[in-house]
Amino acid sequence: MNAKSRLLRIGTFIMNIYVSEKQCDTEGVITN
Repeated sequence: MNAKSRLLRIGTFIMNIYVSEKQCDTEGVITN
């Protein structure tokens, strides 16, 4: 695996976590 694809994988992984955390925040606001 070269460095560029590795960096892309890490970036995608971080974005997935960020998006899921934001979804949890908005769901919490809606339920409360």
